[in-house]
Amino acid sequence: MFRTDDGVALAYDVRGEGLPLVLVNGLPDTKDGWSSTAGVLAPYFRVVTYNLRNQGMVEEGGDGYRTERHVRDLAQLLAHLRIGQFVGVGLSMGARILADFTQTQPDQPLRLVLIGASNEKLAPRYRAIFKSWLHALESSPPHDLLPFVETFVPWAFNPGYFSRDPDFFARYAKLLAATHTRRGLGANIAAIVASYDPDHAARSRLKPIATRTHFVQGEYDFLTPPQFIREMVELFPRSSVTVIPGCGHNVRVSEPRRLEQEILDFLVRDDELMEYEYEH
Repeated sequence: MFRTDDGVALAYDVRGEGLPLVLVNGLPDTKDGWSSTAGVLAPYFRVVTYNLRNQGMVEEGGDGYRTERHVRDLAQLLAHLRIGQFVGVGLSMGARILADFTQTQPDQPLRLVLIGASNEKLAPRYRAIFKSWLHALESSPPHDLLPFVETFVPWAFNPGYFSRDPDFFARYAKLLAATHTRRGLGANIAAIVASYDPDHAARSRLKPIATRTHFVQGEYDFLTPPQFIREMVELFPRSSVTVIPGCGHNVRVSEPRRLEQEILDFLVRDDELMEYEYEH
């Protein structure tokens, strides 16, 4: 555990040695969701996983913040671990956090892998989607997150993934209830809604990011459609893109082996990055 400047305790794990690589979570997630990916990457990197504020069964994460609060938390975790430059891998909201972090600290991230990254030009669309999630969460009966899950899941997974299992929605609702508090989940959804305020997005997210970046999108990602990735790439002039066939938004769950190979191919075959690791 470490504590942020406002006293919030965040759990983290570190495995492996070498160049630091930080895995940043999506919304209804915890650090444990990265277990398989972290295990694959640990022979090559010092892999850090952590819970964002209000992830896990905690009640002290506060509310009324934007995703910039997650950016500050990440900066403080890196300082706590005495990590300067690092590689960042982020999924969905985690991709948003890493992109915003890089806007403020452009010299720290050496490489980025952004999975299911959002597009600022679609900010009104995202606000409408995330507000529907928040409404479904607030409308869910006590101790039953099924209405929220029924609203959220079609955006996170393509129908071919969850339709194979008739009990998927009920099991996922139980998993969320066992790993998140309703208050914490709501606070993080509200933070995303606030972060896509059009004026805020226009002020804070227009500078090009020079960090070499690899985007990974699912072919059937309805939340961050791959046909709109071009606008993101324009802000990342040193970038590449892979679209994974038949996959929805949550590539890590739907195609874990393919995602792990994408990350390794991008990083381990990067002679400049490997030379940096050798020199340091």
